[in-house]
Amino acid sequence: MNRQRYFLFISIFIIAFSHSILCNGKIEALRSQIQNEKNPKVRLEKYFELIDKLIDLGEPDILLTTEIAYKLADSLKSPHLLAKALYYRGIVWRIWSDANKSLEYSFAALKIFEELGDRRQYAETIRTIAETFRSLNFLDLATQNAIKAEDIFLKLNDTAGLAQTYNRLAAIMFEKFHHIYEGTALKLQIFRTYDPANRTPEIFFNTISKDKQIKMAYDSLVKYIDLAYHYAKFSGSPALFVNTSQIESALLISIGNRKQAIELLNKALEVAKKEDFKMYLPLIYTSLAAAYADEKDFARALEYSQIATEISEKANILIFKAISALSFFKIYSLIGDYKTANEYLNKYQDYRIQHTSNQVDARIQVVEYQNNLTRKEQELQSSKQITTVIVVSFILILSIIVVSMVALARRNKEISKLNNILIENNIIVQEQRDNLEIANVEKDKFFSIVAHDLKNPVGSFRMTTSMLSESFEQFSKEEAKEMIDMLKESSDSLFSLLENLLEWSRSQRGKINFIPVETNVKQLVELTCFVVKHQAAFKNISLNCEVPENYKIVLDPNLITTVVRNLLSNAIKFTPDGGSITVGIKDETDEHVTFFVSDTGVGIPQENIEKLFRIDTQVSTLGTNQEKGTGLGLILCKEFINLHGGDIWAESQIGEGTTFYIKIPKNITPVVTSEDIIV
Repeated sequence: MNRQRYFLFISIFIIAFSHSILCNGKIEALRSQIQNEKNPKVRLEKYFELIDKLIDLGEPDILLTTEIAYKLADSLKSPHLLAKALYYRGIVWRIWSDANKSLEYSFAALKIFEELGDRRQYAETIRTIAETFRSLNFLDLATQNAIKAEDIFLKLNDTAGLAQTYNRLAAIMFEKFHHIYEGTALKLQIFRTYDPANRTPEIFFNTISKDKQIKMAYDSLVKYIDLAYHYAKFSGSPALFVNTSQIESALLISIGNRKQAIELLNKALEVAKKEDFKMYLPLIYTSLAAAYADEKDFARALEYSQIATEISEKANILIFKAISALSFFKIYSLIGDYKTANEYLNKYQDYRIQHTSNQVDARIQVVEYQNNLTRKEQELQSSKQITTVIVVSFILILSIIVVSMVALARRNKEISKLNNILIENNIIVQEQRDNLEIANVEKDKFFSIVAHDLKNPVGSFRMTTSMLSESFEQFSKEEAKEMIDMLKESSDSLFSLLENLLEWSRSQRGKINFIPVETNVKQLVELTCFVVKHQAAFKNISLNCEVPENYKIVLDPNLITTVVRNLLSNAIKFTPDGGSITVGIKDETDEHVTFFVSDTGVGIPQENIEKLFRIDTQVSTLGTNQEKGTGLGLILCKEFINLHGGDIWAESQIGEGTTFYIKIPKNITPVVTSEDIIV
């Protein structure tokens, strides 16, 4: 992880972090008050207060707490309380990485607040939607919604709402600015190395004087930072001052003004200590450590990282522990103490795994809670049915002589109907059992294939490291370099396999977010070609995009980018030096459009074409330069195209090349429209 990526990670975390202040001591008191409170409306308000605290702490049980509060709000039949519960659901599910649910609940809350005429809460919800779009990296949508919230708060003369909104606009604009500046710097080769000395205010302002887009982004960011400071002071919110200071310090370090960033962070630190904002301290100390590390003042960097670690350990918040461990990893890497750096990297990874485990446990708790509710409702319904049966039975006993034959005939008819239903259910269960057995056989074969693919790079990795360990002094520099290259090849192969396996696993468990939006296909293909251009240039292969300018269609850009990248990588692998690869449109109707990715490669035997997208078979061939694949890429492509309701297939001629076709329907409804976004 290089220096700028490390600092961007720290900066984005700080920017995304909630700007409210934690108060650990009140949480247990709130839980006790909720348990003892008899008035359901008062108890619900206590739940909302508790959720605010748990959001800041990142506690896993916040999901279950939020769902319980929502169920209570729903039972009270109060539109305002229901909307408020939906508002919190939107925030919590965004934090726990389910953007689809977050947007669903937030838009539902938005509709109720609009019907109630609650303009302030309406604006708060729009700001929450903006933050969700920011987390998805849909920065333009985030900006539009945040500005809508700003307009409402201005009309309400709500200084606190404006302070928070300008703080979030500054956060959004920082990410926009960083993407634009880094992209332009890369294109102009401004930074040839990642040495902080290459990042100075002089270089930055010289760059923006030549690029209007960067200057506009920078000016907007500075404007919103100034407005955030102004309204934070006007509304008497030192917490927002501290949070905005961290955003500004991230900007200062990005443009190379580290000394001013350190001064600003020290001011924020003074305010945080004075106001007893204990949970801001780890972030501020970690930011100071990053700035001093770039200044090569490693003693101070280590000192501040240690302070951040001690506070994080005392607060026992996993994400703070992870950030502190990552800070130590960066510092020791710069010092050259790679053994210690690796120890902290392992700590960071352990914290992340533990955090993921907490997320899974939290979701399981919610499912169990919902199942318990369903069971209780069924028991209640069953009790009502029993009561009804008793009453009906009593009536039947009184009239048994008159209607006995009719009742018997009716009973026989019901029994016959139930028998028919039972037979139908048995048929369905048998079909499901047969399908499950087939799926298990296919997955057993698939895991056997994956195990075989894992064995080769791991075995090569083990053998090479053993040789280096036992006979390192006997190798020449060239031989050692060759073995290190072999290690890199094995690790790249292993990482690629695990990455594809993880994506496949997520798709099987329904954890892939399908977010279709209107997308410029020309830009998507060109950006993907840019990602693999070095791989193609190594074999002198030309990449051609024949998609018309400004051609737009509704699809999920993240999933389709993965599909196109896999197809381009395969094409490069099986195309000899000097070949060409073309992406374009084969045909288009009112119902669908068919794209193609064709190459001038070696081709695929006809008997292998039908096996390409099957999970229970493996079609693995070395590339023209002996490149190795993972065997999962095309399976992922098939999964992602299926999510679009489309199709993917291949046609090939040995010695002439291969063409993959992707058919996408045109009737896909975007997850958001202009009416949904700008209300």
